[in-house]
Amino acid sequence: MIDAFLQTWELFAHTYLAAWLAALLLGLCGLTLVVRNHIFAGIAVSQSSLFGVAICVWLAERWSWLDHRSFPATVSVLVGTVVMVTLFRYGSRNGTENVTGWVFLLSSSGIFVLLSKSAMGLQEIQGRLTSSLIGADKTDVMILSLALVVLAST
Repeated sequence: MIDAFLQTWELFAHTYLAAWLAALLLGLCGLTLVVRNHIFAGIAVSQSSLFGVAICVWLAERWSWLDHRSFPATVSVLVGTVVMVTLFRYGSRNGTENVTGWVFLLSSSGIFVLLSKSAMGLQEIQGRLTSSLIGADKTDVMILSLALVVLAST
């Protein structure tokens, strides 16, 4: 088993690194959410990250210079991180379920409001929902590393 892994390292190195970083990042997120009793926050953070992708697709349709492969992923990570930090800092004061519900509702409806007239935009969101790490590259590894550092420092 280890031999097969080592033989495929050259071909799938970025995929393996991205998967390990994603596992660390998601594990840390999950542990933090459960310990702080923010069970529903995971789906709200996920949906708000996808809303970040929708914003990028919408902007790229209007300004072509924003149409870069790493732009949606970067904004997605930034939006997700901001929402998670905001939920942790302000959600407990105002009722965690209330704030989390509004974040989820606004993010999920915002995707369709922004991209309702864009077939390619909705296809991009569907692709993100069902994507895998097989095509991960150096940029994905760097984005996941940055997200792990930011989350670990908060």
